[in-house]
Amino acid sequence: MNSMAAPEPIVVPDSGSTEANLNQLSRAMRKYIAGSRSLPKDFNEFLAKSGVQPPPPPAGKKYVIQGQVVALADQ
Repeated sequence: MNSMAAPEPIVVPDSGSTEANLNQLSRAMRKYIAGSRSLPKDFNEFLAKSGVQPPPPPAGKKYVIQGQVVALADQ
């Protein structure tokens, strides 16, 4: 198996709840960190390396990494 192959996409469905979406994304990030043994430098790197496809953030917000959780910040 080619270790450079792109990861299978992991679609995080929009649950309709911002808090639930953040919890799902944080869980996916912790799983990625455990598997890769590395902390992504930012949310975009996490998406690129993990293959996670997040639901859209609320209007005027963006996803960010704070410690080992995904949070929202103003755009």
